[in-house]
Amino acid sequence: YKNFEFIIISDGSGDKTEEIINSFKDGRIKYIENKKNIGLTKSLNIGIKEARGKYLSRMDADDIGLIKKLEIQYNFLENNTNIGIVGSAMFIIDDNGKVIGKSRKPVEHYLIKWRCFFGYPMAHPTIMGRTGIFKENLYNEMFISSQDTELWSRLIFEKNIIFTNINQCLHKYRVHSSSIVARRPTEQREKSIGIAINNINRYMRINSQEDIILKKFFLNEYNIFDIQIIYNLYKKLVNIYIKKDKLNSKQSKMINRKNQNYKLSLYKKFFEGFLRRILKI
Repeated sequence: YKNFEFIIISDGSGDKTEEIINSFKDGRIKYIENKKNIGLTKSLNIGIKEARGKYLSRMDADDIGLIKKLEIQYNFLENNTNIGIVGSAMFIIDDNGKVIGKSRKPVEHYLIKWRCFFGYPMAHPTIMGRTGIFKENLYNEMFISSQDTELWSRLIFEKNIIFTNINQCLHKYRVHSSSIVARRPTEQREKSIGIAINNINRYMRINSQEDIILKKFFLNEYNIFDIQIIYNLYKKLVNIYIKKDKLNSKQSKMINRKNQNYKLSLYKKFFEGFLRRILKI
């Protein structure tokens, strides 16, 4: 697929980025250099404001977009006008570009929305969406991390934008020690926990004690006495979600299937963490 504009934003990089980019004589390339480092979120919004295409796709500088990525997602959105944002599965690669794993997210919208209660519903570098959605709903610049999860939650819960994922690896996501996620793991986790609990509160009001226990749960710091409370909250959320979103029998069965062994998984997770702490693994 060749009909695209390639907006490259250099956020205070100290390497030969400008020299390399200017060596390509291609009118589709638009190079923007921030006068100073302003961070990912503000840079994303600059890219959105500059975008002129019907659709918007994004990726990070150290990742690799596979050759058919734009074509497949473009055709998908052209053929599915009800979908606002589409992501995909992705390969995980190391510093040297070697594939070390795969990451898949839920395909159907109701499962993506359900994932918003627990963590990351979409793989940020894989997405393509309708440009108008992004221009009308910029990333929240108060979030220097987890800005994608905040935006997806806002679009799903407040704007009723339909999301989906293509169950095909269209992207290679690089994991290394200098990535934002690696450099700010605690902040990233705390931000995502806050977003998840806020999403739960959209469906059922939780009290201060439950809020504390949920934070302990997301941090994997809950104790054995918290498990029943966590499980009761989970069951309540399942029932409210099925009823409020009017899930059909097949969808309800899928959500309930996740519920069947949930208490057992909580005990298992607790004892695994307990053993790691004891053995200092």
